[in-house]
Amino acid sequence: MMLRSVLAVCSLCVSVAAPTHAAGLFYDCTMDVDEPNGWVSPKVGLVFDAAGKLQVIDAPVLHFVGKPVPAKVRRRGASMRFNWSIREMQDSTGRRIPDFRYDGKLDTATGAISVFARP
Repeated sequence: MMLRSVLAVCSLCVSVAAPTHAAGLFYDCTMDVDEPNGWVSPKVGLVFDAAGKLQVIDAPVLHFVGKPVPAKVRRRGASMRFNWSIREMQDSTGRRIPDFRYDGKLDTATGAISVFARP
């Protein structure tokens, strides 16, 4: 059975970066997920380049795309909302999902992240 939506929240994202963000920034997020093989991966990587553009990498991205995908980012104070999609996915029953969308929110002050996935 395909899930209509999935929500996962992690307690902490660890940022790995130099003191200045000139070279970019990487968040290594361990998600608190009920299903480790679900649509939200237990590990999510957020990669910000020096210009502030975001790419996301996780298990579904690696499986269906093979490389990080770009995400749109909206910032407000210490909060950051971002979204990305994966096209032409397939669920465990073989059904085609033309556009699977992900929405995330990152609190850069606390490192808390939430990710919502929906077909």
